[in-house]
Amino acid sequence: MTVLKAFENPQLPGKKITVERAEYRDFPEIKWLFDTYSIGVYGFVPDTRIKKHIREGAVHVVKVDGDVVAAAIGFPGKTLWNILTVPEYRHLHLGTLLVQAVNPDLIRVKCRPHEGMSAQDLSKFSDPTPFYQRLGFVEVGWDFPKGYFSGKDPVTGKGRLVYKGEVRNIKIMRRLKPGEKAPEICPGPGPKVSASAEESPGPRARLHREFSRVRVS
Repeated sequence: MTVLKAFENPQLPGKKITVERAEYRDFPEIKWLFDTYSIGVYGFVPDTRIKKHIREGAVHVVKVDGDVVAAAIGFPGKTLWNILTVPEYRHLHLGTLLVQAVNPDLIRVKCRPHEGMSAQDLSKFSDPTPFYQRLGFVEVGWDFPKGYFSGKDPVTGKGRLVYKGEVRNIKIMRRLKPGEKAPEICPGPGPKVSASAEESPGPRARLHREFSRVRVS
């Protein structure tokens, strides 16, 4: 167990809160978290991807009394892709603890619902942009989703990958360095993706010219 930090929160009296680098034994709880609260709303995260990133040290979790209540997927100091908190533990700054643990240079923010989302799932969707802005991140460009997993196929049990009809709904955000000025407001997300499910989603969105050399991974 790699405990990075331990905290106390006055809103959770008597509870032990830890931020840890996930280990393989945490996989069932992380899988449950994403399967329960992300599928249909923010996207399906395949089991193989979670396991791969755990091995790579790219998954961090917040535990309350040993139970996983929040998780983030992203390489420390590089790019953050996914962050999710159990609803009853939201607004307790646990997401902030995860962002601080990953300390990303770039964040891929899903800030627009995908087409075809049900009314029930749409009611659960929330644009996380203001959360990242409060942590000092600013918008620097837009990108296509890297293949949106809309859930598991009822026949094969595999994730269903969707490209067709998607838009550039991934906002790229970057933390400003000390003394660095925020860039001008970037253009909107742009046109829909016309590629089929078997094709690539197309070229990456152009980032703001001031950050055109920043690699998005």
